[in-house]
Amino acid sequence: MKSLWLTNIKAFIRYIDTELDARPIVFLHGLGTSAIADFSETIVDSRFTAYRCLLIDFLGFGFSDRPKVFGYSLCEHAETIANLLGHLRLKSAVVIGHSMGGTVAMALAQQRPDLVSKLVVAEPNLDPGVGSISKVIASQSETDFVETGFEKFVMALRLSAHQNLADSIYLATFSQSDPTALYRSSVGLLEGTKPPQRDLLAKLNIPKAYITGEQNINEIPFGQLHQLGCTTHVVPKAGHAMMHENPEGFRQALIEAIIA
Repeated sequence: MKSLWLTNIKAFIRYIDTELDARPIVFLHGLGTSAIADFSETIVDSRFTAYRCLLIDFLGFGFSDRPKVFGYSLCEHAETIANLLGHLRLKSAVVIGHSMGGTVAMALAQQRPDLVSKLVVAEPNLDPGVGSISKVIASQSETDFVETGFEKFVMALRLSAHQNLADSIYLATFSQSDPTALYRSSVGLLEGTKPPQRDLLAKLNIPKAYITGEQNINEIPFGQLHQLGCTTHVVPKAGHAMMHENPEGFRQALIEAIIA
């Protein structure tokens, strides 16, 4: 694991870097998760040895620091990723984002088009005001969620973790997330980007791919995604937590999306 001190925020952002002399791929995680936890099993596949893989934990999540002065908006998360890529002198990366990470990836491509050569999003928040978990969190005040709501959410995850592998992994990463980061990131997701994500995705003049779990295939018609300029890829026998529910299927969908 590596870290970068962000001077303006006074916090460390931490990441895995395979440091290969190859085309970079950046992995961005969802709300309450960790790229290091979610994608480590992905990049052990020999097909990814052709790329330089970076697994980045957003501030407030995973192994990164949890600064209270940080706003945790989509654009602020994107700025920290841009700072890290600038520090590493990397441009024209394939950026892969799951859920919230996909929405941040869109914001990054808008802010810094020199950094993103291809966008691969896995069930991101495509519209403002949409997000089951973020809605639950943001329906409370920040104080209420930090003081009581966070622990109630963790307790609910504990009840379902024994019956569901994905929930057991989400319990581990969510419980290690900073409550303030969770709350402010949820608010940011519901506010969305400007222009709204769907319009932003359509305007991005780069190759784009959309990955969905088979269980959620009917939530967004593929025709709409094709109109946004996305190729579409399905992970069989999986839902939103596709990288845990079908790791091999997720790896295969990623490879197809990258080379499409």
